[in-house]
Amino acid sequence: MRVASWETQVRATDRPTADRGNIAARDAAVMILAEAGHGRRTARDSLDHLLTQCRIQPEDSALAAELVWGVMRHRLTLQTVLRPLAGRAWERLSSRLRCILLVAAYQMIYLSGVPDFAAVSEAVEQGKREGGRRTAGFVNAVLRSLQRRLVQRDAPGPPPELRSYVATGLGRYARFDAPVLPDPATDPVAFLSASTSHPEVLVRRWRDRYGPERLEQILRAGAGRPPPVLRANRLKTSEAALASRLRSEGFDAEAAFDPPHRADRGVGPGGVVVSKPASVGPLLKTAAFEEGLFQPQDIAAMWPVWLIDPQPGSVGLDLCAGLGTKSTQAAELMGDRGLVIATDIDSARLPSIDRNAARLGITCVRTVPMDRLAGVLAEQPHLDWILIDAPCSNTGVLGRRPEARYRFKPRLLDQLRRVQDELLDRAASLARPETRLCYSTCSLEPEENEAAVEEFRCRHPQWRISERRLTLPRSGERPAEWRDGGFATILVRE
Repeated sequence: MRVASWETQVRATDRPTADRGNIAARDAAVMILAEAGHGRRTARDSLDHLLTQCRIQPEDSALAAELVWGVMRHRLTLQTVLRPLAGRAWERLSSRLRCILLVAAYQMIYLSGVPDFAAVSEAVEQGKREGGRRTAGFVNAVLRSLQRRLVQRDAPGPPPELRSYVATGLGRYARFDAPVLPDPATDPVAFLSASTSHPEVLVRRWRDRYGPERLEQILRAGAGRPPPVLRANRLKTSEAALASRLRSEGFDAEAAFDPPHRADRGVGPGGVVVSKPASVGPLLKTAAFEEGLFQPQDIAAMWPVWLIDPQPGSVGLDLCAGLGTKSTQAAELMGDRGLVIATDIDSARLPSIDRNAARLGITCVRTVPMDRLAGVLAEQPHLDWILIDAPCSNTGVLGRRPEARYRFKPRLLDQLRRVQDELLDRAASLARPETRLCYSTCSLEPEENEAAVEEFRCRHPQWRISERRLTLPRSGERPAEWRDGGFATILVRE
């Protein structure tokens, strides 16, 4: 069945309400997931479009976001549970009908606060709009079967029989009346893939590279929901003061730090971890945000700039600035003294960097379109560092970008490596004798990290590695224990 455009879908699936034109949360979630599945938009882009272009009540937008990210995070687990209930028909279902079942199953398994009847009845109505009474009957049969098999929604762990339990949180499980997951004794990779919703190709790669204990750590983090982490703007506040300010505004916040990487640095990068709310959205509406007291950024993502150690008065180049998160971090560490040149191949991003720097009270970040970069660099008396925060597979941040796991293919690494190699070579061509290079990714894959750096050194033997750091993602009972994953290395001339 052809999937209509976003705007057409909105009109076609409106429920009758007093305020006609509103779109319901579950309809929005199905549309966003279907669009993401067809590659028309990412889930984030579709969700942003919904909130800015379509009429949706605040409580519905929050539920829509919960459903979208929940299904994204647990899609393989949900499909493993649903496929036997749908039988051979599963492979013939339209993408929208699959999304209707996935959204309903997510509510039934993972959201203990949503009654089964609400999830089922809404999905049946969606099925009726999708394909008539016969389709509605099929949806009802599948979900009623799921309801019968799900004997306990929120069972404590550890489970006595792994195959009949689906993890729904730290130490909490949904218990089924019979096994629903592959047998870990005969196919451990399939079990880990289905139980944590990571493709088997990633499970195998990480098992072979990191071993079983670290594999479990990585998978737990990717299946979980990491808390928001905020970088305190050290031009205006500190981690402790920011945490206190946010607590006064009603948030659960605490400061967290990584250990120092050098004896002459008293502490590693730090941030403020917020346990409630579970998403960053409400934090961006606070007075503290408007005052420029913080920037959302995980502590692991702070390490590349921390390794650069940009000094006041230095001149640096952020070659893949994106939205400028690391550019402004460097400016803060420099005390807003010196110059950070921020550029990106997508020049449409540069105005956002300017606005964010202004909000943070930063004046030393200068955005430059890529085609004007050479002229601006020629004006500088020195160039102390270049940051190459390269596009990558995102396998270190799957907790925050859950849909990236489904895009991963070995051939994707080949495509990304060509871009990464070009960026490294470009940075080397811009560097001066005093320039240090920092190459970073949010990937766990050696092809994008260690191998990319070693092959760069083969092409440019005058460069050597002075520092290198790989952070593996991890979760924990305390929000402050969570970390994203990522890689960073510092290169200097011999």
